[in-house]
Amino acid sequence: MKTILITILTVFICVLNSYTQSFPEPPQPPNSGVTFTRTTSKVSSSTSVSSTGNSYKFKSRFQNSKRTGVENILKDVLKDITYNKTKKGIVWNRLVDGEIAFECVLTKRRLKIILNKEAVSTSFLEKIEELGEDLQEYVSTHKEHTFKNRSERSLARAEIRLKRAKEEMQKSMEYLERIKERERN
Repeated sequence: MKTILITILTVFICVLNSYTQSFPEPPQPPNSGVTFTRTTSKVSSSTSVSSTGNSYKFKSRFQNSKRTGVENILKDVLKDITYNKTKKGIVWNRLVDGEIAFECVLTKRRLKIILNKEAVSTSFLEKIEELGEDLQEYVSTHKEHTFKNRSERSLARAEIRLKRAKEEMQKSMEYLERIKERERN
């Protein structure tokens, strides 16, 4: 009797498991604005960057030996924003109309940046996005961070973004031509 009960229970679990796996998740509704998520991971570090129409989020976990370098990068770039030291780490905040528009929290081995794009200027947004790229590069490499090559890295990143934009524009033009061709036929 016990064997039959176990067999029936096993079959029931298998059927239930296959039933739940057979339905794909419904697609997410389109979001207004550009959305991207980029994740990198090394053996002892990981970084996730998410940018939607109205928010930018950066999360990173890194080696303890990188903590001082990450802090130095943050203090250099965020020198015009006051920070508070807490028991867990360092917190930078920028308030706009009493709401937190920017928050950066650095703990022993983690970093989290949250930015409300609608509440800050374009120049501040670009500054934080560049900061995220610098931090991602620093956390994921074995090199020590130096600020002397920062403008070279910025130029290289801008050239890469320009190349991608040109490729995207070319694809869009080709797509537009295909649409026009279909309408003619």
